[in-house]
Amino acid sequence: MGCGNSKEHNNNHNNNSNQLNVLDANNNNSYDNNNNNNSNDNNSGMSNSSSQKRSNVYKILMIGDASVGKTSISSRWVDETFGNNYIATIGVDFKVKNVNGDRIQVWDTAGQERYSTITSTYYRGCHGIIVVYDITSRASFDNVKKWLEDIKSYAPDEDQLSLIILGNKSDMEEVRQVQSDDVKTLGEYETMEVSALNGENIEAAFNMIVQSMKQKRSAH
Repeated sequence: MGCGNSKEHNNNHNNNSNQLNVLDANNNNSYDNNNNNNSNDNNSGMSNSSSQKRSNVYKILMIGDASVGKTSISSRWVDETFGNNYIATIGVDFKVKNVNGDRIQVWDTAGQERYSTITSTYYRGCHGIIVVYDITSRASFDNVKKWLEDIKSYAPDEDQLSLIILGNKSDMEEVRQVQSDDVKTLGEYETMEVSALNGENIEAAFNMIVQSMKQKRSAH
């Protein structure tokens, strides 16, 4: 009797142990599955978050004669600074500004004729071009048409470009050499007068070209 009870007790204990092992295995599998699902959800969330944070890059090329203020304009917009000491750009320099999650590259080119070969290579891949002249220099304004011809020659997708012509140094009205009637001779191009010195219309000009670039990209 005692032996029978002991065997029965052992059998019951073994059965209970096996049931517990099955439950533990099921719980572990359920836990692992939940972890895998959570991991997949997290990875999916990270992927969605990554795609949402992906930014577009836009390239703006600034061209125009030497000393018209291209560097000063880009510095005013990107860095919100203005330097009184003039240092000629050698070849090409560029700055980057984030605008609503997009990266805007502003390429500042040298206006000297000896750098024209270097400058021409930077037209490729442009989304926008800013042509700059100095309202106190009639010669720099007359050369705008030459710069517009360069765009036709060097920019492969001219029709997809956003373009604006800026007359810098609007703060120097007393020595103005370019009048509003002169600007009208440029035709249908967007034009605006700005001042890198005091910031007048700088933000408005860049907002205009950035918005235009985004619209043209979304249309293609």
